[in-house]
Amino acid sequence: AGDAAAGRAAQAEAEALIAARGLEFLRKQDAALWLELAATAPAAVPAPEGMVVKLFGELELLRGDVRVDDWPRRKAKLLLAALALYPRGLSLVELAEILADGQVGQAAVMIVQTNVSALRRVLGGEQAKAAIPFADERYRVAEGLLAGCDVWTFEQAARKGLALRDTRPMDAVAPLEQALACYRDNLLAEPFFERYFEAERERLRQQALACLYHLAAARSGLGDFAGAEADLQRATQLAPTEWEAYRRVMEHQAERKRPDQVRQAYWDYRKALKSRLRVVPDEACERAFKEALGSAEA
Repeated sequence: AGDAAAGRAAQAEAEALIAARGLEFLRKQDAALWLELAATAPAAVPAPEGMVVKLFGELELLRGDVRVDDWPRRKAKLLLAALALYPRGLSLVELAEILADGQVGQAAVMIVQTNVSALRRVLGGEQAKAAIPFADERYRVAEGLLAGCDVWTFEQAARKGLALRDTRPMDAVAPLEQALACYRDNLLAEPFFERYFEAERERLRQQALACLYHLAAARSGLGDFAGAEADLQRATQLAPTEWEAYRRVMEHQAERKRPDQVRQAYWDYRKALKSRLRVVPDEACERAFKEALGSAEA
């Protein structure tokens, strides 16, 4: 009885959070998962001007259908990326580590404040100061000012899909597809941002690879072998020198008795290693290739 009451309380709390944060698309039978997602997702209150920030690939700030290109400072874009990645806010010290390029003391403070002022003008217009409040020792984008962010949507859908992958793999397909639709390219994939957010970029890339691998397995289970192959080929593009992606392609082709495609996958891996890293596959990879080829030819 106690467990049942706790379950009802969790579902009621989840439903309240869902209603407050505009996440009604989450399925009611997943109360525990609802609660996790609703508690961690940024509030989804529509912004007056419908501003959306996209961080996968090239950074874009959209006001309605219009892209914002008037940036008074380039590091204001870096600041926007930081605050979108960490919507609960960042301290002055944390922002100085990102923005100040090693400068310390008053110089670092001035760099942060200058770029905060620049971003406030971009986001807030006449209400500039309110766009990025400083409260509880943290700067953050005002709640509701951004209607959405592709990273928020990606992580939310990926968590849901990956949570369902073992117990309800077919139900995982839709959220995994939603997540991967957001992943246009790696995080902030433009030269200016290359040295920033390396850990975040790699974490999101690995999350996207996990989505692709499990989506491919689910599609294979549904008999959609072409769709599974497309997912695995996309994985090799995201991980062009990582054995795991090519191994999965070879195993997929071996199961379908396609030896030529197994050879092609291994050849693609060899070429990628040689051109990018100037190395060749190790003995374990060679053995795995021969096993996959033998299985395909059997």
